[in-house]
Amino acid sequence: MYNIKRSSKIVDELNLCDENGNVIKTIKINIDIYKSSSDFHRAKVNFLEAQRQCMEHEGSYEDVGSTMRELYRIIFGDDNLTEIENFFENNLEEMFVQTLPYINDVVIPQFQHQRKEMLKKLKK
Repeated sequence: MYNIKRSSKIVDELNLCDENGNVIKTIKINIDIYKSSSDFHRAKVNFLEAQRQCMEHEGSYEDVGSTMRELYRIIFGDDNLTEIENFFENNLEEMFVQTLPYINDVVIPQFQHQRKEMLKKLKK
């Protein structure tokens, strides 16, 4: 007998807290890694390229902002992204600084792990 199972998802909660640490809103995260993988990697590359171009004065902050929003839309979904933007009063810079540790520590490693597992299965 051979077992076939579904790929994993990122299921988490993100608490949006005020300056005193009081939870204002809890965002439920549910990312289908397998379904979102190619869009995530494409958006991540676009975001990093927009950042590079901006730093080299070849691009604009608007390009960085729009590519960041696309990456966040893939990670958080449209409704959650709106909630997060509203929480940060559309201050994208603050939103980026405060949410980047979550993305770097939780989201990206899980996408990388899933991608490695998928490639391992395809090589067999």
